[in-house]
Amino acid sequence: MEESTASEQQSERGANHFKNRNKKKKSAGKRFLQNAKGFGRKNSFGRGAELEQDEYNYFVEILEAMNGLEDADERSTMACNVYEQIREKEIKTSSNQLSSRVLENLLGFTDESTLEHLMEVFVENFRVVCCDKFASHVLQKMLFIAVVRCVGGSQPEQEEDGPAAKKMAKNELGRELEYNMGQEFGEGHRKVCGKFVKKVAKFLLNNLEDFVWDSFGNYVIRQCILNLAGIAEQKISKGETSVVKRLTVPEKWTKLINEFSLRLLAWPQFADLPYNEFTSVLLQNLLTSLARSEDKFQLAQIGEKLLNESFLKEEPPAEDDESEVVQLPKVFQHDSSIRLLEVLLSVSSEDFLKDHLFKQLFQGKIVLLSNTRATNFAVQKLLDNIADKHLLELIFSELDAGLEEVLQQGHTGIVANLAKACNRLSCQQGKLIKLLLDALHCYDATGEKLLNSVLKLMPPEVLAKQENAPIHLHGSVILQAIL
Repeated sequence: MEESTASEQQSERGANHFKNRNKKKKSAGKRFLQNAKGFGRKNSFGRGAELEQDEYNYFVEILEAMNGLEDADERSTMACNVYEQIREKEIKTSSNQLSSRVLENLLGFTDESTLEHLMEVFVENFRVVCCDKFASHVLQKMLFIAVVRCVGGSQPEQEEDGPAAKKMAKNELGRELEYNMGQEFGEGHRKVCGKFVKKVAKFLLNNLEDFVWDSFGNYVIRQCILNLAGIAEQKISKGETSVVKRLTVPEKWTKLINEFSLRLLAWPQFADLPYNEFTSVLLQNLLTSLARSEDKFQLAQIGEKLLNESFLKEEPPAEDDESEVVQLPKVFQHDSSIRLLEVLLSVSSEDFLKDHLFKQLFQGKIVLLSNTRATNFAVQKLLDNIADKHLLELIFSELDAGLEEVLQQGHTGIVANLAKACNRLSCQQGKLIKLLLDALHCYDATGEKLLNSVLKLMPPEVLAKQENAPIHLHGSVILQAIL
């Protein structure tokens, strides 16, 4: 089992980013509980399906008792008791904001018979729960737990005593994974879980057109595709993830991912998918899953179709626009498609990136894209994934006269990723240093003044007026790369 953690993102986000975010998450949990109590006092028993007052109060008490309850056995006992209380009311209870939160957080600690019963109930009500604002989250968690229990006994041995394992164990997903990976589930139960995973995937495949455009159904599809590839991730907010686990999964599951890919490729409206927020993220998750399952053929097919039929489409100019400004390809004119392009850059083959993505989308536009707030991240991702020295030289030749402007725009990530690419490929390092020093006006600076200018990404004359300016994260990255 492979693992990537938040520590790998420190260089981009800063040392205290995740610590501060975890504090916010805990306070959000407390706010949710306080709000739930407040609604109860006003005789408003939650959003979604209406609960009876005694039911609502029961779930408020359970939610309060769960706070700080980290012992897995105690959670397991609580889970069995709670799910026994809602027997024959599973769908209604899952469709209420408060009770669905409780059910979702306890689902991973249910015993074999309880989970199997729940899976049966949800199979009979797939269409209802997939598009329900709250029950869909319970379904997603159920799918995830079924995946882990199905394949948990066949994972290769991994050394998990490092900081990554400790960080994983601290969060909700980590506790669930630790519990379900460590339990000795019966072979029959593992098979039932595997059948449930397949039923969910097949149902979504057969009803793709109905759910792709629905915000909740779309999210179920995305999580299903990721889980089929063995990718277990904790969603925090705004698409961020703190820890990602990668499980070894059966080959037949990767074939299901292939089916999702083929269905989407055959859609007449495929070219429009990158420009819708929901469908763009769906394609991003599909690309990630195909890369994880090493399906190079499907990756190439999707990449070519996206490039030729969608990314290169020309937007008609505005009627009153008579300027001679360079018209960027359509992909760079929408946030959703830019993010999809960033993922495609990360998973594409070296040849496709060099001969198609770069030549048809980036070449001749590097400075313009680097200076634009929305598109500079795509250039950063391009630099991150370059594996060809000649390609780096081409990009360098475009940035040659524009590096100072890029820094002035505050797009320092471009320079940091350029420095990392030069270091990684062992080329253009001397030229980069010269360009950087020119851009920072460090013509005569030496010693500590020079180092401080690079570390803080400020010209010496500006730095002299701001002696207490903090070290810039990207300045530190650049200095490490060029020394």
